This record gives sequence, C-alpha cells and structure tokens, in this order.
Amino acid sequence: MSSRNRRLIAAVSVAAAIGLMSALPAAAMPPNPWAPEGYFPTGCGAVVLNPSSVSYTDATIPTLESVEFTVNGVRSGRTLVVGPNGRSNVGVVGRVTSRCSGIGPSWFTPSYSAGGLYLRTSVDTTNLPEIVQLTHTGPVNSWNDYFEAPYLSLGSSTPTIPGGLGARIQPLFWLTASRYSAFELDLDGQLIAHTDTSSISSVSASTLPALQVLRQTLLSATYSSRSVTAGRSITVSGFLRMAGSGVWTPLNGRVSLQRKIGTAAWKSIASKTASNAGRVAFSTVVSRSASYRLVYGGNSAAGLRAAAASNSAPVSVVAR
Repeated sequence: MSSRNRRLIAAVSVAAAIGLMSALPAAAMPPNPWAPEGYFPTGCGAVVLNPSSVSYTDATIPTLESVEFTVNGVRSGRTLVVGPNGRSNVGVVGRVTSRCSGIGPSWFTPSYSAGGLYLRTSVDTTNLPEIVQLTHTGPVNSWNDYFEAPYLSLGSSTPTIPGGLGARIQPLFWLTASRYSAFELDLDGQLIAHTDTSSISSVSASTLPALQVLRQTLLSATYSSRSVTAGRSITVSGFLRMAGSGVWTPLNGRVSLQRKIGTAAWKSIASKTASNAGRVAFSTVVSRSASYRLVYGGNSAAGLRAAAASNSAPVSVVAR
C-alpha cells in the first residue's frame, strides 16, 4: 500500500470515528473517572513518585482482544446460525483491555466510547464495509473492560440478519485512544489531576478471527427397518435442507452415515453427496444391534450459501 493510500485511510478513519460518537443514550451514565476505592496501574510508561503523589505518562494504546456476536444482548460466539426467518437484535461485542489510564478520552461523545471498529462483510463476492461503535459498560480503568454496540448488519440500518444469507465478517481495524495522556494519583490511588488524550490511533484488527454467519440446515432420516435379521441390509434415506429467505430449500451437501455400537464413539461408515433435491440413500449390512444417524458437516466457505452442520436424530436398529 502506498504512503498516500495510508494517509487517506487514516484521514477517513479519523473522520469516521468522530462521526460515530453520537449523543449519550438517555438511560446511560458514564463510568467513574477513576476507581472509587483507588487504583495504581502497572502497565503505563514513565512513572514518577512525588512526595505526596504519583505521576504517570500513558503512551499505551488499548487492545482489542476479541470480537463476537451478541443476540438480544447475550454473547453468542463467533458463529451465528440463521434460520429462514432471520435473526434480530444481533450485535457485536469486543473485549478491550487497557493497562494504564483506561479507554476513550473525554472529547469522545459519549465520553466513555472505546472507539470505532471497521468490519468487512463478505456476502458471496460482495464486500460491504461496516463501522460499529464500541461503547463502554465497565469501570474505565479495569484491565478487563468490556465494550459493546449494535452491529449494523450486512449493510442494513437495523440489527437484523435476514434468512437465506451466509456471510463472513472480518474485523479490519479500529480507532481508539487511551483516556488520559498523563495523570496524577494521590498515595491512596485516587485521581487528582489528568490531561486528556488529544488524538486517536488506528489499530489493525485483521489478525482477529472472522465472524461467520451460517444458514441453518435440517437433516432428516428414514429407515427401511428398525429390526432386521443379523447379516441383512437396511436402507437409510436422508433429506438435507438449508434455510432460504422464509423457506427451506434442498441442499446437495456431503452427508455421512454414522454408526455407534454400545457406548463406543460414533464412526462414519459411508459418505455420499446429496442430489440437487437434497436426497441421499445408504444401504448398510446390520451385523449387530447399533444406533445410526446421518451427519452433514457444514460448509463455511460457500459464501452466500455458507451452511451450518446438522445431524439427523439417532435411531436404534436391532439385529435379531
């Protein structure tokens, strides 16, 4: 990347971050400027011990350690399975840590914002850029601060992911700043003076794992018999479907027939690709009583058709 492009990205990033800092939500209150019980950070730069105070210089940049989905405010991991009717109230939460003065200077609006996170959403061959605001929910100087915000999902202005859509969401970079560039504590660890940070930093987030939206799948199975003479064969037929937009559609994915004898682990004994109609069938010899099921392993690399794994319900087959 040329130096001109780097400067352009930096300029756009700063403008986007400032634009993201909207008015403080009516029901929200900024966190305390320092821990009420006092706090002496250990991850700062220069520290000067004065006769009655301690002076700190904070040259650190807060760290974005992880990003994951939320649904209705509940943390939901890096993979989101979406059925035909979609998923609403979807958000993104990031774990942000600061080893010194905290995160988000007072000139951010709201003042407890951690900054802006830039995401690239890949839907099939289309890339949709998104910027989300990471908003503070914990004490500013805690080493395990958490921040969260609505996720403007897949190009929409509402936090809803529609059915029939697979997508890969990669964090690219985020914009943040330490709360103070310098501050002073009394000998009880109470804040007595500070200088707000005057600029923000653009930090790469591309090393973080991507978030994945997968279309839900259903795999059903029917058996020609559930009781058979030992040494005879049965036929196990399957029907594989995946979530479309408001409907279930056939899926020609790779399906395995698995067998479990007693308390042993499940073992794949055959594998086939379902037809375009989602149909698959296996013939297997039953030498002893066992449980059987069909398994679809999913496909997260299929772009718009990225699909989640699914199993049919296990069925016991008795060998007489």
